[in-house]
Amino acid sequence: MHKLHYAWAVCAACALLIFCIWGICATSFSIFNPYFVRVAHLSNAQVSLIPSIRMIFVCVGLAFCRGIHTKLGLRASASVALWICAAALLVYAFSSSALLYYLASAMVGFGYGIGTSMLISLLLPRWFHSHMALAMGICSSTSGVSSVIFPPLLVPVMDRYSLRTGLLICAGVVALSAVAVPAVIRNHPRDLGLTALEDPEETKKERTRKMQGIRPKSAVYLAIAAYALFSGIATSGCSQLPMLYEGTGYTSTAIARVMMLNGACLTVGKILYGKLEDRFGNRVVGLGAFALEIAGGVLMCLSRNHFAGYAGAALYALGLPLSTVGIPLFAEDLSSPEEYEKTAKTMNLIMFICGLLIAPLSGILADVTGSYVPSYAAFTAMTALAAVMIAAAYFMKPAAQ
Repeated sequence: MHKLHYAWAVCAACALLIFCIWGICATSFSIFNPYFVRVAHLSNAQVSLIPSIRMIFVCVGLAFCRGIHTKLGLRASASVALWICAAALLVYAFSSSALLYYLASAMVGFGYGIGTSMLISLLLPRWFHSHMALAMGICSSTSGVSSVIFPPLLVPVMDRYSLRTGLLICAGVVALSAVAVPAVIRNHPRDLGLTALEDPEETKKERTRKMQGIRPKSAVYLAIAAYALFSGIATSGCSQLPMLYEGTGYTSTAIARVMMLNGACLTVGKILYGKLEDRFGNRVVGLGAFALEIAGGVLMCLSRNHFAGYAGAALYALGLPLSTVGIPLFAEDLSSPEEYEKTAKTMNLIMFICGLLIAPLSGILADVTGSYVPSYAAFTAMTALAAVMIAAAYFMKPAAQ
């Protein structure tokens, strides 16, 4: 019987890391937003600042992650990020003021910056010389799994008991994971006397496809600008989803169902993105995902019709891997190997910086208009323009080798 390579254990540990920091503390965390309004009496603008502050400190974490990863190593960095997020959830649980919520948001953001996308973008290539896109998709997919599990679990708990009880459940899961993840992860295969997972045929196909030509720097700049526009639907679009649906007449139970559907489709979408990218390349898969995002955004704007609302949430989630799996793959396609880490980091930073600028505007606009629909209409238009820019980057003539 063929023995499973330890790289897949590292992939599973990274998946748990993403499940906690990316999933519980960010993707599915928006389920708490209506409770912050009802229980803590925050306004829409104040609630919209929670993800904005998180995104500010995601950028801080991303800015310092290289130094932290170098000093601590990727394994210890993952542990530190998880403990920071567990502590942040406790601050949320035992607070009742916007100021302390913002402090907790800052803690989550910093943990997110040092412990998610850049960490796994650096760790997985050490362990996977083939099937890397699939491994990246599996890891990233668990942020969607959290949206399948936690909204239907937490909504009845919080309705019956309290907001604090829901937050304490999340804190317990993250704290347990802070023990489990570093027990499995190793910084390099050589730490266990192993070599990276490599399928010679797959590796040969991937290298042939990747080296068909590196685009000029102007293509990289175009892709970075595209992610600045895409940030609206990728960041605020996630965090304000329950608010959009509550504003269009959905009950808390219906919102939990929407979030569950969204999470399930996000999970499937990320795995499919990685699998399909390994076969067809990121140009085809990435542009297809942009088409799904645009269709999803249009339908979410029509969410007063429940069929459109559910369909929009599903299509939106299927395309959302662009904000996670897509970034390192676009960076790999468009930049040289020497510039890969810098390009991936810049695309992440730009997406979060622009997202944090946009997030409070959507809350302010909702306070003025009484609806999040105008914000989602703007996000969808920006995403369409981003898709055109990414397509243009791929059509640029490859740089001379």
